[in-house]
Amino acid sequence: MRTYFVILLSLLLIIGCSSDGSDASVPYGDKIVIQIRVHENWQSKVLLPLNSVSYLSWFKSSETYKDLNTIATFIEAIETARPLTSNKLVLYTAEFDITLLFDDQMSRKYHVNVGNDEEAEGLLVDLSEGGLAYAIPIEVSNQLRGVIFGD
Repeated sequence: MRTYFVILLSLLLIIGCSSDGSDASVPYGDKIVIQIRVHENWQSKVLLPLNSVSYLSWFKSSETYKDLNTIATFIEAIETARPLTSNKLVLYTAEFDITLLFDDQMSRKYHVNVGNDEEAEGLLVDLSEGGLAYAIPIEVSNQLRGVIFGD
């Protein structure tokens, strides 16, 4: 009987300690990011007034990322982005809505524009800071393009 108990305990330890990494998390400030949702915004030059109407959200394509490398890429973009100078007026249409979901059920939202020009910096707008705009370095913008566009 004792042998069975030791074997069972050993199996539980092995199973419990061998994680497949599906529940990856990345630290961000004093929080832990458990997943990132990316919504590609639907845009129409003809119906420009409707571009920001929330009930058209079903026109948006959406992707949820939970893997460690992808989450780390988005966090790197946020942490390496440099603030744009206050004398620049930033006029933009959000290309992607990004939502960081934390382990404490809180979230943080951003707009991200990366375009498809590999020589251009991306734009990050922190919606929780009153819309402060940041420039994402070219190298990190290219990593984001690879994640978002699947290159």
